[in-house]
Order: sequence, then structure tokens, then C-alpha cells
Amino acid sequence: TMLELTKPNEVTGTRNVKDGNVDYTIYAVEYADDPNSAGDDIFVQAGFTKIADVNECRNVILPVAAPANKSFVMITVAPSAALTTIANVLVRARMTDTNTVELCHGPDPQSAQIEIAYQVVTFNKDVNVYTADVTMSAATNQFTLPNSASINTNKAFVVVSSRASASGDTIDKVHMTAEIYSSTQVQLTTHVAGTSLATYYVVEFTDETTVQKNIASNCTTTDCGPTSISATDLSRSYVIWSGNGDSNDPDGTGTGATPEGDVTVFNPKLTTTTNLDLIRGGTNTADVAWYVIEIPT
Repeated sequence: TMLELTKPNEVTGTRNVKDGNVDYTIYAVEYADDPNSAGDDIFVQAGFTKIADVNECRNVILPVAAPANKSFVMITVAPSAALTTIANVLVRARMTDTNTVELCHGPDPQSAQIEIAYQVVTFNKDVNVYTADVTMSAATNQFTLPNSASINTNKAFVVVSSRASASGDTIDKVHMTAEIYSSTQVQLTTHVAGTSLATYYVVEFTDETTVQKNIASNCTTTDCGPTSISATDLSRSYVIWSGNGDSNDPDGTGTGATPEGDVTVFNPKLTTTTNLDLIRGGTNTADVAWYVIEIPT
């Protein structure tokens, strides 16, 4: 499902192929500027675009420069109709320079356009961002952060986006979890080894923001929680997640015993101040990495 903040008080969800119900939890996160600092502490550039069926990539030109060490990209996507290869709904979002976001899906010819809502988030203070474009060489890979960075692992989360690199790649080679592996490395994991292309953004807070994190591994139920967490303020908290799983779909057409999206797409929901549910539609084996971020008062 593609999600857009279309009005100050409205989020629009779009899916163009109807096949049963879809549940999702929305976190509309608004940061307040520090009145004692000049300029915007946080700036978001958001929009909507499409990748045509005959193209792999589309560049989005940002009106305001987004410094690489302070910015990260988040996307949601939806095909405009049924796709030839389901894994190609996965899109990698990477900054090629401070004013350009490159959006690419896999190399297989498509039977439909892919619609993409993007957000480029820039923190002008209290945040460090470390990003790199990587190629998977195994099911599990550790990547060293750029610029010899060493982060506070209790104050950081990872956003990842990925695309297929080879014709016929299935979603279990492309969808991946993203974890803080150590103070100097991130770990990306797919369910099956492949050579997918990924871009990660490690976002490290330097203020009083708190981050709780973990991974639910080898889940075989529709609720990969409930997970107990330290008490968090629901009005100031949001969840970042990433997942991988067994698509049970060797030809990539989405006609396996369990639809691919049911396995690897999760609905993380803070049900109480101390509980996180991780809901999905399928029961094939999957992993989900999660981060609960609480904004300071």
C-alpha cells in the first residue's frame, strides 16, 4: 500500500489491485522546531511519482538540497495493476546527489507502472545520518559504516530499500531486514541468498531521543509478537521496521501457496505503552526487525 500525507489531517492509502482486506497502522510524525534555534530543525520534502512500465528508474529533483549526512529517504509503493514479477514492486531509493533521489525497481519488464510516495527527511540538528549503496553477496551481510563512523547503538535505527538485480528474482531474495550489528556495522538479511541492490540509512540521534530495537526471527505465525518493550509515550512514539521471508513462490508470479506480500509485509502496532504487535497476513517463515523511537519532550 502507498501512503501519502495528502492534507494536514489526512493520510491517503492507495492500492490498485484489490485482493482481500489490508490493515495498516499509520504514524504521522510531527517534530516541533526548537524556538531557540534559527531555521528549520527538520525539513521534509515529499511527493508522488511513477515509474513507467518500460523503465527501471526515475529521478526526482528536490527543490531544496538535502545534505547526505543529515538526510534519509522513506518510500511506500503500489503497482498500478498486477505486475509481471511481484518482486519488482520493491524499489530502491537512493540519493545520487543532494538534490536528486533515484528510484529504481528490478530489471524485469513490467505489465504496469509502479506508483511511489517519497519523503526526504532532513534533520538540521541532533542527528547524524550514514548511508551507502551496497550489493548483497549472501543471505546475511555486514557492511561497515562509511567514513569510519562509530555510532551509539542505543540511539540509532536503520531504514533500507532494495531492488532486484537479476531477471526473475523473487521477493525472498530482495526483501530484507536491516539491523544495527555493532557501533561500526549494519547487517542486512534476505531469506534466500541473492545479489539484490540496497541502500541503507543509519539515523543516529544525539539528543534525548530513545530507541528500542530487536528482531523477531523465524516467525511462523500471523503475529510475530506480542513483544514487550519499556514503557513509551504513545503520543510521542513511532515504529520503523523491515522484514524478510519465504515467498513460497519460485516463479515470482505471486501464485504460490501464500501470496508474497502476506509473508514479508508487517503491520507494527503499539497496542499499549509496553507492547508492540507485529502483524502480517501469512505464516511462512519470516523475520522482522523493529525500532521504537520516542521523541523527547
